[in-house]
Amino acid sequence: MDRRAYILPVLTLVFLTAVLLRPDITGFMVAQPEERASVNITVTVTTDGFIPEHSVVSVSLDGRNTSMDFGEFVKRTKMGYNRTMGSLPEADYEGYGFSGTYEYTLDISEFGYEALPPGTHELVLELSYGDYVILRRSQTIEI
Repeated sequence: MDRRAYILPVLTLVFLTAVLLRPDITGFMVAQPEERASVNITVTVTTDGFIPEHSVVSVSLDGRNTSMDFGEFVKRTKMGYNRTMGSLPEADYEGYGFSGTYEYTLDISEFGYEALPPGTHELVLELSYGDYVILRRSQTIEI
């Protein structure tokens, strides 16, 4: 007897079994969606503004403080800048610094903060030269 005669009945049985049992791809996977808020730190310098060269950008998040030299902050943004001679009489400063119209933005991770968990967070940004505070902003963040 020819073996080809068995092929059709065997294929029919396999097909009917597959249709009746409805096989599905199975597996087990646990996915934890990343709960990370995009928090940016932005410092804007206006045309008539001047920031002394060794000013410091300080970030406080939920009571944890970090800081960065303003020149390093500008460098990490990879934006242009205008380094000129100028003065900030309020801080008794005369020398090199940053001026021009620029907006510098860095992700908060550049300050060493990890992903923020869900909840309410208090963010404080301060730009200072010595004891003189050039800029201070605070904001409540809801995640």
